[in-house]
This record gives sequence, structure tokens and C-alpha cells, in this order.
Amino acid sequence: QGLQLELPDCEPEVYQVSPSLSELTPEVLARERVDVAFLAFRYHRAAESAAADPPSKRLAPMPALLAPRLSEAGKLMPWRPRVVVLSEDLQYRRERKVQIVRRYDSDDPRYDLNFWEQVYVEEQCVYRSPRVDLVLAATPRDAAAFRSLQRAPERAGQAALWPELARSLACQEEGAELPPVRVLPHSTQMSELMLSPEEQETHRASFAGRSGFLTLGSGDLGDISDVVELLKTVVPRLRGLQDADGGCEALRSATWTLAGSAGWERIAKHSTPVWLRTAGEVEGSLREFAGKFRIAIVPRQLISGLSTPILTLLEQGLP
Repeated sequence: QGLQLELPDCEPEVYQVSPSLSELTPEVLARERVDVAFLAFRYHRAAESAAADPPSKRLAPMPALLAPRLSEAGKLMPWRPRVVVLSEDLQYRRERKVQIVRRYDSDDPRYDLNFWEQVYVEEQCVYRSPRVDLVLAATPRDAAAFRSLQRAPERAGQAALWPELARSLACQEEGAELPPVRVLPHSTQMSELMLSPEEQETHRASFAGRSGFLTLGSGDLGDISDVVELLKTVVPRLRGLQDADGGCEALRSATWTLAGSAGWERIAKHSTPVWLRTAGEVEGSLREFAGKFRIAIVPRQLISGLSTPILTLLEQGLP
């Protein structure tokens, strides 16, 4: 909502559904005449009460919820909808890093220390499933990791852990042909971000009217914790730099704007300084909005996969 998608000859329709996706029945999918379903594995743990439920009690991956329904929808149409699964990286590795970095207490009922092993099972089932026609990766390294996971042997007790997941995806039998893995091309390649001398001068001149820092993100709890950490440790030293140390008045008085989601409003409870601002959803052209700022800050507590905001902001000309 509020974001203008510059898509040629395309007017997307937006539907709001519950986390369980129960509204997307085979009949609805057939009525909408679905040709291809792009199912992101990354957002697979939404739950009706995510704050209260431990991850082990949450819903199955989105491909596991929808792939069987798409197969049933194909029986109601002249064609079978194709299923494409995409992810930025291996989610079980991300979960394992989260566990290490945040040092969850094994006695804490809110988190299961072995949850990453469950995600491993989920991912392997999805990426090997004959109901999946294609797996898209963000980088060649991720594609190689997906192929390795496809070919890895099943873990002991895997079938008992998620039997309903294996049944819903009709998990691939040993020796059967696996879904192909391809690398998703980005609209902006890194080589295109290298400017000619003339373009550099034009770009440099445009900075005269720019000011401040910009962070573009979802404003989830992870993003907020990253920003709060920077506010405590890095920003005070940055804003305290004197001219002799490489600082300047423009730097010391610069504002920092958090944009991209209404979730950033939650940071207000942290007694934030007046020069930290929240802008919520980006309305209108992202290029025009980003063009007001001089530098983008993309804080990351965990580095895994490809950070999409980095490419997006580089595309808008922000260092």
C-alpha cells in the first residue's frame, strides 16, 4: 500500500489473507486462473499468534501450505499452475546464526534451540518436492547451497519430525529428478552502478541539495535492535567528530530518517533523540524520496544472503 510499482502493462491486484492462507482454496486459485505461483520461503513462519507461540508451534512453510492446493486447482483448470520457490539464502543457516548470536537459553520456553534443524527439514522437503517446478536463488553461491541441500541425505528421524509436510509435498524419492535451481537476475547489476566521469560529476552536483541519512527497512524487532545498538555505540562518536578529526557541522547536525514501514514507530519508546525521524511507508516514487538523502545506513545484526535494501538504495544513487 502506498508504493507505486513501475510495472509495464501490469495492474497488480492486492489481497489481504490470514497467516494460514486458508482463504486461498483450490477453488479460489482456479477461479483466479493462476498460471504461476511465486512462493517465498523466507516468510514461512507467520503464525496466528506469533508473539505467543514458540517457532516449533508455528505454521508450515508457505510452499507446503500452497503447493498441494495449487495441484488440486490444476484439476479444475485446463492447465496445472507452475510453482516457483524463491529465497535469499538457506533459512536453516539463518536460524542457527540467530541462535548463536542471541544466545537463547535452552530453558526458555519461547524458543526451541533445535528449531533450525526443523527448518533444515522444511527446506529440504520443499527444494526436493516434485510439486515444485523451479527454485530461484539470489546469488550463484546461494544456488550452489540449494543444490547441495537437495542432494544431502535425509537426517535421522526426519520423516517423524514433519510427516504431514512430507505428505503434502510428496517429497522426492531417492534418485528422482530434482527441481532445477536458477539464479534470479537483478534489475540493476553492480557493473551498471559504475558511473562514467561525466555521470560522476552530474551525480556529485546533485548532492548539493541533499542532507541526512536514510535507513530503508521493515522496522521489525531485528531492525529496531540494530538501530538502537548504533544509537548507543556508533552515532554519538560520529556526531562528536570535530573538524580536525574529519567531522563537520553538516555531519554533526544531520538527521537520520527511518522509512519503509509503519513498524519503525515502535522505536519511539527507546527515548530516541530529536534528530532521529520515522517516515513510515514510502509513498510515491522511491527514487524521488531517496534522492533527498546523502548516505544510506543499512544496519545488519546477521549477515546472510543478499541484502535487498543495499541494491535498492545503490540503484537510487545513495552511497
